[in-house]
Amino acid sequence: RAQQVRVEMEFSNDKLMGIGQPLTNILPQVYGMNWARTICNAPLPKGDYDFIANLPQGSADALRQEIERKFRLTGRREVRETDVLLLTVVNANAPGLKPSAPHAPGMHEVGSSGSSAGHFSCRNNPLSTLTGFLESCFQVPVVDRTGLTRQFDMELNWPETDWRHHNLDGL
Repeated sequence: RAQQVRVEMEFSNDKLMGIGQPLTNILPQVYGMNWARTICNAPLPKGDYDFIANLPQGSADALRQEIERKFRLTGRREVRETDVLLLTVVNANAPGLKPSAPHAPGMHEVGSSGSSAGHFSCRNNPLSTLTGFLESCFQVPVVDRTGLTRQFDMELNWPETDWRHHNLDGL
């Protein structure tokens, strides 16, 4: 009988919490980078980690410093030439992409997003939400060349049964 394991990670208002997370999920968050834009020059320790960083301010920095100390890792930003995917507009009226509906004056609608095997959706988000999702799937930087600057509601569906093994051709 298969055993179900609870795995989650949350980052909100400089508060960070994770259960059962590998360093490949944690490091991009504490360095403020997407994993598709991260290069590791050394093998990372295996295993899954639980963590809570709940300081009044500087939680991500504190967690980064603790990871660097515990695992003797260092990180830095640098610019490198690499292959990328370009996100462009082929059909401005695509049914899965529509500008978010305006809300009442003085009201601010918070964006939301989610994904599962063969499904990605978001409400009231910039296209950077989509590019970030695509980068995590394809493990290649995605550059937004659409010129679209509004908030959007997006819905993508493709044939995929296991979120750990993406059907990139279907996506």
